[in-house]
Amino acid sequence: MKNVRWNELLIENMGKILGAVAGLILGFIFLRFGFLKGSFIMVCMVLGIYLGAVMEKSHNWENFLENLWPPNKHDW
Repeated sequence: MKNVRWNELLIENMGKILGAVAGLILGFIFLRFGFLKGSFIMVCMVLGIYLGAVMEKSHNWENFLENLWPPNKHDW
């Protein structure tokens, strides 16, 4: 194991590392806040990740907001 390159090791096992870190953070949240509050925090985080991904695809705020809330087509 002397010649193992750390970058290669990290890249090959990135999913395992991120899963372990996510599990550790999730465990701390549930221990600190309880199951219901921890679940609410996780739902908010997932929603934030989703909205961030949508915004990255639209490349600017105007397209992001138009995709999220289309313009009103009714003249009320």
